[in-house]
Amino acid sequence: MQNISGLRIESNSIRDQVYERLLELILNGTLAPGVRLDLTQLSQDMGVSKTPVKEAIQRLIEIGMIEVKPRSGTFVSTIDPERTVQNFWFRLALEIGCAQEIVERIDEKTMTELHAINDEMRRLGEQADNDEMIRRFLPLDAQFHNRIIDLMKNDVISDRYRQTGVLLQVMRLKSHHTRHRYLEVVAEHEAILQALEKVDADKLRCACRCHVEAAIQRFTAHDGIAG
Repeated sequence: MQNISGLRIESNSIRDQVYERLLELILNGTLAPGVRLDLTQLSQDMGVSKTPVKEAIQRLIEIGMIEVKPRSGTFVSTIDPERTVQNFWFRLALEIGCAQEIVERIDEKTMTELHAINDEMRRLGEQADNDEMIRRFLPLDAQFHNRIIDLMKNDVISDRYRQTGVLLQVMRLKSHHTRHRYLEVVAEHEAILQALEKVDADKLRCACRCHVEAAIQRFTAHDGIAG
C-alpha cells in the first residue's frame, strides 16, 4: 500500500479518531475499494500503536466498509451492486416504519434545519460537476436523512440507518451523475419536506418510496445491473 501523508493523530481520543480518519479516507476515495490495508504501515503513518488501528478496522468490518479475506489480508470492501439495492430497500423499510412517529415529532426548529440543508444541496447541485462538489453534496444528503430519522430518539434505529447510509455514500462517490441528477435529489427532498410540513404520514411514506425508487433507478442505470 502506498504511503499516505497527513494521517498523524495528535489528540487524546485515539480510537475514535483513527476510526473517523479511516472512514474519511474510504469515503473520499483515498482508500479505494479493493485496496489491501497494511496495519503496520497505517499505525506508522498515524503515529499510533497497532491496537487502535485494529479496533477501528474491526468497527469498519462490522458496518461492511472493510472485509477480511482468508489467507489474503484485509481489504477495503468492493461495491456489490445487488447488495447496494438491498440496502436501499432496508433504508426505505425503516423510513416507512417510522413515518407516523416522525410526523408526530417534527418541530419548527427541525424543519428550518432541513430546509437549510436542502437549500445548500441545491446550491451545490447547480454548480459544475466535480469531485469536490460531490464530496460536499453527499454528507449533506446523509445529514438530511439522519436528522429526520433521529426524531425517533431510538439509538438502534439511528445506528442501523447510519450504517446503511455510509455504504450508500461510498457507492454514490463511485457513481458520478450529471448535474440534473443531483437536482433531482433536491426535488425529491422537497416532497419529503412538504409531507412533514403537512404532518401527513401517508404522504411521507409515499415521498420516501419515490425517493428510494428514483435512487435505485439512478444507481442501476449507472451500474448496468437489472433494477
